[in-house]
Amino acid sequence: MRCKDTDLDGKDAGRSNSIKSVMSLLPPKIGFLSPLPYNYCWLTLPYTNRLKFTNMETTNNVTLTAEPNKQEPAISNAQKITPFLWFNDQAEEAMNFYTSIFKNSKIGRISRYGDAGPGPKGSVMSATFQLDGVEFYALNGGPYYSLTPAISFFVNCKDQEEVDFLWDKLSTGGKIMQCGWVTDKFGVTWQIIPTILGQLLNDPDPEKSKRVMQAMMKMIKIDIKGLQQAYEG
Repeated sequence: MRCKDTDLDGKDAGRSNSIKSVMSLLPPKIGFLSPLPYNYCWLTLPYTNRLKFTNMETTNNVTLTAEPNKQEPAISNAQKITPFLWFNDQAEEAMNFYTSIFKNSKIGRISRYGDAGPGPKGSVMSATFQLDGVEFYALNGGPYYSLTPAISFFVNCKDQEEVDFLWDKLSTGGKIMQCGWVTDKFGVTWQIIPTILGQLLNDPDPEKSKRVMQAMMKMIKIDIKGLQQAYEG
C-alpha cells in the first residue's frame, strides 16, 4: 500500500489524510503512531502487527509495510500508561541492565531495523520490557532528545538492604545526587527511597517530621538508621 505526499509532520494535508485513511481501517484503540526525526513513523499494534510508514527518498512516497509479530504481546496486561524511554543507541543495553537488577522483570518484544534503516541493520529500533511488573517501552531514536532528571522513577524500598543494592547498581558509571537521587549510566534518573521515609515525614508531631526532613536533606544515599535517630531526637 502506498500513500502519496511527503511531509510526515502533518503539515501536508494530502499525506496526513493518506495516513488517516490507513488508520481508519484499523480497529480503534489498538495501537499508536509515533513520529521520528528520521523522516518516518511507525505504528505499533501490540497484539498483531507493526506497521511502518517510510519516506522513500527516490519516490517521495510513503510505503506501508506490515511485519507479523511472532513474539509475545508488547503490553501483556494492557497497562493504561506506559513509560516510554528515548535513547540514542543504547536501548538494548539499558533494557538488559535494568532487567538484571529489578526483580519480577523480563524482556518483551524487540523490533530491529532492517535493510530500509534508518538505523544499522539488526540493531534495535524499539523494545518492551517489565521492571517489577511495570511495562516500559525503549526506543533508539538517535541523538535528538536527551533524558533529564526532570523525569525520574521513584522506587519504594522495603529496607536498607534493598536501598543499598539498587543504589550500588544504578550509581555505577552514573551520577549520584542529594536525597536518594541517582542518574544511571544511560541518563535515566531514579529516586531510591525507603518506604519508612514517608511514614516519618508524615508523623503528626511536627518537630519529629522536621528533624527527619533536616536529616534527609544532608544525605546522599538515604540511611534509614540516620532517619530513625533524627526522628527519636
